[in-house]
Amino acid sequence: MKYRLRNKDEAEAAFEYLTKLVGLEAVAEVKKYGPKRTNQQNRYYWLLLHAFSSETGYEVSEAEYIFKMIVNPDILTHERDGIRFPSSSTKLTTAQMATAIDRFHKYSAEAGFPLPQAHNEDDLIALENRYEA
Repeated sequence: MKYRLRNKDEAEAAFEYLTKLVGLEAVAEVKKYGPKRTNQQNRYYWLLLHAFSSETGYEVSEAEYIFKMIVNPDILTHERDGIRFPSSSTKLTTAQMATAIDRFHKYSAEAGFPLPQAHNEDDLIALENRYEA
C-alpha cells in the first residue's frame, strides 16, 4: 500500500497498518518513493531523442541507447550476470531525469549538435510538429 505521509490522515492510517503488521509478526517492506519524472519531462526527453537522431543520422532507438548507455550509465543501466543493460527511464525521479537531460545536452553540444532548451515552448511545439508529421 502507498500512503502520502504529508497528509495527516494517510500518515495515521499508515502507522495503524504498520502497527497491525507488527502485531501479526508479518514480513513487511517499507519503501520511500520520490517524485517520478513529469509528463513535461517525458515529452521533452522524446523530443530531444528525435532532434538528436535527426541531426546525427542515428535512429531514435540508437539515440536512446546513447542517452542511457553512454551518457547516463550510472542512472539508466543495471548489471545482471556481468552484463550491462539499459534500464527504463520511467522509474527516474524528476531530479534524476533533469540530470540525465542536462548531461545529454552537454554531450550533444560537444558532438556539434546543440539541442533545444525546454523553456522555449514555441521551439518545442515546432519540434513536435516536425517529428509527428
